[in-house]
Amino acid sequence: MAERTPELVATAVKMLPPRADASIVLGEERYEEDDVFLDLLQHGRVLGPQGEEAMAVGRWEMAWRAAPLQIHDAGLVRAVDAIDPSLALMHDDISTAAIGPVLEQHPGPVASIRVEASGGIFSPEIIDAWLNHLEGKEAGKRGLGELILINTAEPPTDMPFPLRRLPGGLRSLTVGFFALRPLDAAHLSSSLSELRITGCSFNGRELQEAIGRLHGLTTLVLGACRLTSGCSPGGLRLVSNSLVHLQMWSCKASAEIQLLYTPRLACLCTGVHPSDGRSLRIDLRTPVALRELHGLMMYCHCLSYITPFKEKLGTRRIAPLPNLSTLRVCMQMSTRSQAMDLLDLLRHLPCLTSLILTRVDGTHPAELEEMAHAQDELFQIPCIADSLRLLGLKSFRGGAAEIYFATHVLAAARELSSLVLYPHTTLPIEAAAQAATPLHTCARASLKVTLLLFPDD
Repeated sequence: MAERTPELVATAVKMLPPRADASIVLGEERYEEDDVFLDLLQHGRVLGPQGEEAMAVGRWEMAWRAAPLQIHDAGLVRAVDAIDPSLALMHDDISTAAIGPVLEQHPGPVASIRVEASGGIFSPEIIDAWLNHLEGKEAGKRGLGELILINTAEPPTDMPFPLRRLPGGLRSLTVGFFALRPLDAAHLSSSLSELRITGCSFNGRELQEAIGRLHGLTTLVLGACRLTSGCSPGGLRLVSNSLVHLQMWSCKASAEIQLLYTPRLACLCTGVHPSDGRSLRIDLRTPVALRELHGLMMYCHCLSYITPFKEKLGTRRIAPLPNLSTLRVCMQMSTRSQAMDLLDLLRHLPCLTSLILTRVDGTHPAELEEMAHAQDELFQIPCIADSLRLLGLKSFRGGAAEIYFATHVLAAARELSSLVLYPHTTLPIEAAAQAATPLHTCARASLKVTLLLFPDD
């Protein structure tokens, strides 16, 4: 299990899907979400704006009971602060003290249970109790749509997650900082379309078997995980006829990542570092639908792919990625071999419209000499001349290699509309603007291009 740092937890929470509004609307009247959670915290049910008698079931409670339940600890945390800010120490008890009674009171269905904002005091028994409440709902109302549990309890523990108790019909599951052992696909709902796993320990072989059996899975997000733990020497081998979005971030792997059969995959993020610090092979066997490729690290990734498409570039026959329109790459700008690898990849992307380069090295006195041989070839790459509309340089340091690359793209790209510079945090915006001066006066193939300067995010 990955070390659970505040930064890692914040990243995991930031990447969650947006919460649904839990407000209640009756005609032209509206009971705001914050007021709903105040009632839930204090009474376990909704009383309404008139403060109806606790024993009576008023129209607002009837409306609350008739709608699918949305329960999340972020709303309960705000309710605690509204009652008395000095009760902030109660935040760690919210998920266990308030969610259970609410689940007991509401007849179902339950649309969403989310624990992400408080240091919930988790235990398998508490989660079991919540799931027991779901099983007790009347027939036809048991289906839980979304379950998000981010384990931020202190101290961090390798707590097992009760996969065997998950209800049928679950469509979205997010788990953070649990032990998923065993990761048995038989315990996952066949209707699951979204699966997000952050900082969890699991067996990579079991993960790949589970993915292969989830025939409705469209979104898979893996964060801060050891992906190849327990895999064969061939590494993680994924097969999915349904997967559309695969995002890996801050992960590690000791063997290659193979996407053997993912014919519908449209968006791929390769945020995986090799465990041994050397090169990591990422193998795409069926990238025919791929439109976006993010997080490619030219300094440690070896990308290979097979496509049925064939085109000629000069005297060479190439196998292009015909649908890829967005490419985001991290590279050492002063390293010639990485520049050559990038140019070779660009030759295979005939429809590329957006190219974002993130510099991960500092400037070097000899970098211009290293890059000059490579970047003269930009004029011969079809996507640069014919389709590229956006070039972004992130962590821009104003180095000679960056300026040289940008000026050559400007001179070659006939369809370019935006060149965006995101200065590195160590480079003041004024210094970045000064370094970019040559870009205002160099030759341009496109008359509509605009140069923009933004702080790096």
